[in-house]
Amino acid sequence: MCDERPRAEAEFIERLRRGDADAFEELVTERSGEIYGLLFRLTENNEEARDLTQETFLRAFQSIDRFRGEADLRTWIYRIAINQARNPVAVVAAPPARFDRIARCYAGRFASDATRNIG
Repeated sequence: MCDERPRAEAEFIERLRRGDADAFEELVTERSGEIYGLLFRLTENNEEARDLTQETFLRAFQSIDRFRGEADLRTWIYRIAINQARNPVAVVAAPPARFDRIARCYAGRFASDATRNIG
């Protein structure tokens, strides 16, 4: 049982590396709330935290091939989020075509999440 989690995480990371949109959706579903919370605490701004959350996941997906596995996936994504909060005005290159579908899908999701958080 002890090595089921590492094996499962390794398989999940491999799905992400292959560009599996379902794996990316699963990652966002599992982690977006906590990443948004972290970024909101760092920025104290709902809209900025929402935008940085979206950018964090796009960068994670684009950079998954550089994930070395020295930390767990959650820690790596947290580091990306913190770096995003430190440098929110960085110029972002347009994502490759394979990310277009994912970007369109999650642009709407984060907008609806922010609407729920206001009030």
